[in-house]
Amino acid sequence: MTIASPHPFARDVLLFLHVPKAAGSTLQWPLYMEYARGDLPDVADYNLWRGILYYPGPQWGFFKPRQLETPPSVVAALQNHPVGAVLGHFVFGLHRLVKGPSAYITFLREPLSRVSSLYFHLAGATVPNGEPWFLGESDRPFTEATTIEEFVLEHRLRELDNDQTRRIAGVEPEYGACSRSMLDLAKRNIEKRFAAVGLTDRFDESLALAAEVLKWNSDPAYFSRLVNESRVPVSELSSFARDAILERNQLDLELYRFAEHRLQAGIDQLGSRFHERLRALQQASRELFGQAQPA
Repeated sequence: MTIASPHPFARDVLLFLHVPKAAGSTLQWPLYMEYARGDLPDVADYNLWRGILYYPGPQWGFFKPRQLETPPSVVAALQNHPVGAVLGHFVFGLHRLVKGPSAYITFLREPLSRVSSLYFHLAGATVPNGEPWFLGESDRPFTEATTIEEFVLEHRLRELDNDQTRRIAGVEPEYGACSRSMLDLAKRNIEKRFAAVGLTDRFDESLALAAEVLKWNSDPAYFSRLVNESRVPVSELSSFARDAILERNQLDLELYRFAEHRLQAGIDQLGSRFHERLRALQQASRELFGQAQPA
């Protein structure tokens, strides 16, 4: 993950902006272990557990509503209860509702891997009651016969059109209407408001750097969650599918490269301290879960 500024993030409310299919479920365990507080009450009505607020969302939060409005339960929880961290598929802007200082973290994923992972996740899901399944705002049903090419080209879902840039920028234009100004806004948001931005394919390094930047009390350990063993590798996708995904995610690809550069800069800045933290993280994960790297 990437260092954004010398701000004392350790005392901020953590806002984990979970980009769908970017290893966010794997990150939930170390975040819970670091931010959960046994002295705080659980509030089931708000999905608030030991000071950690789990952000709700329709269809697993993968598909956003047209209006990016914060659910009333989230607003109420942030206004009326102590919250140390918020985890979920929200978009940039939630900090405006937080009392006191806050800091975002997120993970990004290379667009080919992320979009194909989303497709295979949905393809492996059970269609309720055998009825036609309409995702997000698509007017085409998603069925077991839907190919990845059809998914990307014909469903015209905003979530398949630079969704990482959309979420980090905090704006939601029509499908096909993303602009370079959105990418610039996403980069500025990262620079100003994100304690760290990790990469799925460099998970261990990203988590180790986040732990150092956020001054976690212990070395985090993790176990992989929601790993789809049936997912077809990117290298085996048709050239048509790959081209279609990249055509609709050029801004996301640039944002990913921006984060990649900042990740390496953060690692280089910390030097030997980072590598000590990385070794401790990997050892802790092996001891607890026999774990090495999320898929």
